[in-house]
Amino acid sequence: MNVDYDDIDNKSDDTDIALTKSVGSSSSQNLDSTNHPGEHCSKEIGFSASASCHGFDSIEGSIGREIFPDLNGVTKDLIGRQDSTGSQDGSCGSNNSSFTSRGSEVTIDLLRAEARMWEQNARKLMIDLERLQMELSEQSKHQESLEVQLAVSHTECDTLKQEIEELKILLEVSMVKQTATENLKFQAEDLEKELKDELKYQKESNAIRALQLRKTQESNIELVSVLQELEDAIEKQKMEIDDLLKAKSISEDIEKYSHENQVSSSKQVLAKEMRNASFESNLRGGNVEYPQSDLNEGIEPEDNGSLELQLQQSYEWQKNLESTIQILEICLEEKD
Repeated sequence: MNVDYDDIDNKSDDTDIALTKSVGSSSSQNLDSTNHPGEHCSKEIGFSASASCHGFDSIEGSIGREIFPDLNGVTKDLIGRQDSTGSQDGSCGSNNSSFTSRGSEVTIDLLRAEARMWEQNARKLMIDLERLQMELSEQSKHQESLEVQLAVSHTECDTLKQEIEELKILLEVSMVKQTATENLKFQAEDLEKELKDELKYQKESNAIRALQLRKTQESNIELVSVLQELEDAIEKQKMEIDDLLKAKSISEDIEKYSHENQVSSSKQVLAKEMRNASFESNLRGGNVEYPQSDLNEGIEPEDNGSLELQLQQSYEWQKNLESTIQILEICLEEKD
């Protein structure tokens, strides 16, 4: 917009200069040919026209394009009139005073037309100025709204950037969690595989142990049966030993009783014999010697060697059974 206005100002200045030169040249030609006192008036009119042109330069700069065609037309009309006037001056030298007055009238008409034109242009410029002010106000409002929208857009952009950063952070966190989840999944799969292998191994071990337990139980049952048999045999042996002890004590009692009976009976027999011998000796009147060895003689006890041998064998067998039972109990404890 500034470049266009500068171009328009330059063009307007050029047109004003051309117009001023044309008007000045026309006035000077008329004054030189007539040497009439209206020369001073023409100069003042030309000066006022030039001043009026320079006074409207600023206004003309905004809308000079609309003025240029009118000025060009007026200038051409003025030049045409000056040409016709000049031709008339060349042919009619006797009518200088009338021509000067006629040129002054033409200049005055030209200036009046130019003043009317400038008034019209001024009104147009005022209208255009108001229109431009309204447009400028609207553009200012529009610019303010655009600035508000831009600020809102910047705010939204900052918000979106912040949301994007948050989403990036959440994405990184989710990626870390996903990686951790995958690692946990792999670890869980490995652990599950290890547990399955361990479970399989435990099942096999349990099966082997169950088989061993079954065999151990069977062997324990056999050992228990053997122990039961041994205990029965020990009880039986104890009963036999008790019977043998009872038989031995009975035999000893019988032997003792029989020995005592034999001694007493032998003493009675000896006493009876002594009495008989004493009675006979008395009858015969002599001394009779009695054998002392007969008093100590008695009945020989029965041989008990066989019973003692059986008792000794029973004791030894009982000891062997007890040691065997202890060994079996130790074996059972080790298996348990």
